[in-house]
Amino acid sequence: GTYNMAITPQFDVNTIPINTLRATFYYKNSSASDALIVGVLSDPNDVTTFVPVDTVTSAITASWQKVHVDFDSYTGTGSYIGFMNEYTGSSSYARMDNLTINVIPTCIEPVDFNITDVTSTSATFSWTPNGNESQWNLWVVPADSSINGVTPIVTNATTYTVSDLTVDTKYDVYIQSVCSASEQSEMLMKLFKTYFEKIVRENFRNGVMCCCC
Repeated sequence: GTYNMAITPQFDVNTIPINTLRATFYYKNSSASDALIVGVLSDPNDVTTFVPVDTVTSAITASWQKVHVDFDSYTGTGSYIGFMNEYTGSSSYARMDNLTINVIPTCIEPVDFNITDVTSTSATFSWTPNGNESQWNLWVVPADSSINGVTPIVTNATTYTVSDLTVDTKYDVYIQSVCSASEQSEMLMKLFKTYFEKIVRENFRNGVMCCCC
């Protein structure tokens, strides 16, 4: 199919193997069907050498989210990291910013970070530990606002419900593993939006129930 691809310069895999690396970047799409495929190539001039490692998507469009992709599952011999935007329709967009590639840290953020049971004023977050950590920091803030100076929610559970949200509002939620008093993971961020609460008035007129009469 049709695609666009951005490729990094070559890595010296004898010094720093690809499967020890992590890519961190901000991602924004235009449609929920857009997908950014991250992988590794052995030849930057031959797309058939591209081996997918992870696929990045977002249900909420037109908003930046921070993404981590670890290459620890990669077993090939490629030395280039590629970012493929494959067309899923007549047009497809993937925007990236602030890309950094570093060695995978020892304190890792959790996996399977999910947002469920979203209502007009609440949402439930769940995750799975990615190591031996048993405590996490959680921030829930209005979309695109800073968490600097915001006190985190500290929890030892792997599920947490926030119930004081504003109706019909976009939020950013951040989570961070706490491995020790002096070691925390990078933050993982997701986006969600509370529902609009429709108020329906029911009245009776001439013994017949009618809406908004």
